[in-house]
Parts: sequence; C-alpha cells; structure tokens
Amino acid sequence: MYSSTKAFISNWSESLTYELRDTNKVITFSPAGTNTNFQNSAGVKKEHDGKGLLTPEYVADQIIIAVKKHKTVVILDFKTKILLMISRFFQESSILYCGGKSLRR
Repeated sequence: MYSSTKAFISNWSESLTYELRDTNKVITFSPAGTNTNFQNSAGVKKEHDGKGLLTPEYVADQIIIAVKKHKTVVILDFKTKILLMISRFFQESSILYCGGKSLRR
C-alpha cells in the first residue's frame, strides 16, 4: 500500500508540475526514511534507535534548497535513485518486483 501511494503521489505531482508550469511551482519531494513519530504511529520497527534515518532538520533544509534552486524533483533516497536509473532499461514487471524486494526487511 505504501509503495502504491508513493508512486501515485509522485506521478500526480509530476503531472501537476507540467499542467501548472505557467502559474505555479510544484516540487516532487521524496525523502528516505525520516526519524519522526510516523514510524511509531504506523507501527514501523525502528532498527538501531533511528540510525540510518534522515533527521527532520536535514529534510527541511533540503526542501529549502530545492525551492531556492527551482528544482521540480528531489529524491533523497539512494535506493530510489538507483531504481529510477535502471527502470529506463527494464520491463515494468521487473521494476515492480525489485521495488517490492527493496522494501522488505
């Protein structure tokens, strides 16, 4: 469910970027796991007391930088960047399989 929702929001944001290009600014911002209360509320297991997660301050700083640099897409997750790069060369079913595998622990 999480991956589906994230994919929908990403595609929707990129569509809005195109449709509103003359009047509004839309940034598709995709951070990696961030050390917030979300993990506790969603029942996500935190490993190593939040180590490996981004800090909320870092994410906020990256949003400010993106706005100042007029970016339209910002991806802060290394796994996502790699999947997007290789997705240009593989069938959609292979991409979905790899994406699902990368989210399992």
